[in-house]
Amino acid sequence: MTDAQAAVLAAAIAAGISIVSLVATLLAGWRTDTKAAYRRTFESFLSSLSDSVHSTIATAIIIGKTKSPKARENWRNKAKGPKDCLKDLARKVKYPLWGLSDHLQTLSRLPDWADHLAAAKAPSAEFDELAREYGAGVDDVIKDAFLRGRPPRKKQLRRLDQCRERIQDSFRKTSPPKNLEIFAYDEL
Repeated sequence: MTDAQAAVLAAAIAAGISIVSLVATLLAGWRTDTKAAYRRTFESFLSSLSDSVHSTIATAIIIGKTKSPKARENWRNKAKGPKDCLKDLARKVKYPLWGLSDHLQTLSRLPDWADHLAAAKAPSAEFDELAREYGAGVDDVIKDAFLRGRPPRKKQLRRLDQCRERIQDSFRKTSPPKNLEIFAYDEL
């Protein structure tokens, strides 16, 4: 190989590496832009979503531990705002957080379920623990989707589905049969 051929080969290799580097840079920039755009789609809902999730779970647990019907009514009224907010946000984040809107609807029902358990004087320790676990799972899915800049993972949604089933089973075990119609989905 002559010096001229070696120079041409070195230039071709350098050009190939430059092109690969350019393509990698463009792809990385596109991926970063896509993640940022995804985050912006539900960034404005993040604060109210977080507050509503935590408030709903907290009021559900307090309702379950409250003995007096008057006090339960007071806590039901306090739970109304976060419940309504969750129902509203479930519609708004349906597409950015694909698969999570049903779970937000379920979260909005927790105070009602806790109230039925308390009215039936049923033990609520298992229900409270499952509600905390479910809320933490929903919170983790939202946080992960935001940090990754991508919709929730199917594996995470399946875990939430399983937790929702355990909560419903706990409610069914400890509640009178007439309360099972509470599982009917509300119209969005």
